[in-house]
Amino acid sequence: MTLKEIVKESSKTTCSLDTIPSKFLVNNIDEFSPVITNIIHSAISENCFPDVFKHAIVFSFNQKAQLVSHISDHDLLEKFQSAYRKYHSTETALIRVHNDINLSVDKSECVLLVLLDLSAAFDTVDHLILLN
Repeated sequence: MTLKEIVKESSKTTCSLDTIPSKFLVNNIDEFSPVITNIIHSAISENCFPDVFKHAIVFSFNQKAQLVSHISDHDLLEKFQSAYRKYHSTETALIRVHNDINLSVDKSECVLLVLLDLSAAFDTVDHLILLN
């Protein structure tokens, strides 16, 4: 996907962090495209990103129904993921793992199962680092 395609498909509303109105950028993308592309390539090749690229506005997305709908509509889940799926649960995930183990044992294959509990992983992250 080219820069022009990305800009033309992006939202027409301007983010408060943008110094250039989106409408102006979209209407003049042919002129700005080489300059923006050069800035992006330079930042990547020199591993030096301008401070203006390091800011974001983060907002919560609390409506589970909308999140589930978005994930489903855009096919963002792995084939065997059980979370956020209708008619799936920890029980269906366990049945899947049990079935996979049985199939491998029946074929005399070696089975290795590693289980990680990452439920509290986010609590170990320094929240000030995330916010800054």
